[in-house]
Amino acid sequence: MNKKYVDIILVGLVGVITLVRLFLFSTTLPNIFKDNFDKKVIVSGKVVSPVIESEYTFSFNVKPDGQNFLVLVRTYEDPKVFFGDKIKLSGKLEKPEPFETNNGREFAYDKYLESQNILAIISGSKISKIDRPKYSLKRFLFSIQNNFKNYINKLLYGNEGALANG
Repeated sequence: MNKKYVDIILVGLVGVITLVRLFLFSTTLPNIFKDNFDKKVIVSGKVVSPVIESEYTFSFNVKPDGQNFLVLVRTYEDPKVFFGDKIKLSGKLEKPEPFETNNGREFAYDKYLESQNILAIISGSKISKIDRPKYSLKRFLFSIQNNFKNYINKLLYGNEGALANG
């Protein structure tokens, strides 16, 4: 079979799989979340990503108890949580919205987060740990990655450290 036809078939197959996923397995927010946008909420769940530190904030993903979607959590203080921790958090529930970039183009931030199964944002969070698993391979690997990044940040400052961490 000609390589050109194989490529076309593969692209078509990926397109069909994407459409099936969007229409048959799409995730929607339960009403308890939809009805509380722009309000303070209390959510308990499991940390399912490493904590990302930016210039002013810390962010990570939480899978709320009993739900099949993720919530992006943003806080101004180091949350001191790790992958796998069971936490309780309170903060303002926000709906992701598109925004305009510096060069005047609109970025569909809501669609970007939705593609990662993140359907809401909780900002200004107060966090308390409920439970920490005794052992997790992912947790161990994320802790090695985090320690390595911290070491690089101590050696290299500013853009050089950011480039090395990338």
